[in-house]
Amino acid sequence: MASENAVPPRRILAVVLGASEFPDSGLAASPAFRAATVEIADYLSSGDGLNIPEANLLWLFDSANDPNRIDQRIVGFLRERSAALTDEGAPPNDLLIFYVGHGFFDERQEYRLALRITRASNLRVSSLGIVELNTTVQSSAG
Repeated sequence: MASENAVPPRRILAVVLGASEFPDSGLAASPAFRAATVEIADYLSSGDGLNIPEANLLWLFDSANDPNRIDQRIVGFLRERSAALTDEGAPPNDLLIFYVGHGFFDERQEYRLALRITRASNLRVSSLGIVELNTTVQSSAG
């Protein structure tokens, strides 16, 4: 029996980030990263899992986009889906952000998420900062 407090799946938004390979970074590739991400994506969309509609799931795993473009994609997704669900009378309640890959602290001791395009020659500019991701979520999710 479903909990009375459960959020309807159509009111959940999910963003899947990360990478299984980091060819220019010196970071180790891992097929396990992809396998884990595929499993969680299946769980998110499966009727046996969270049953989140495909339109409410943004897949950016192994994206070749730079951090700015990834940020733009997240902003667009959150704004578009929030508006659409609100127009339907069921604004989103929850946002799930799932990341699989390598993380590290930069020279300023700020935590960053490695992307497929992360480069050893400039880790900071080619990775996604947690502070920046939080700013995006705070300004775009509602």
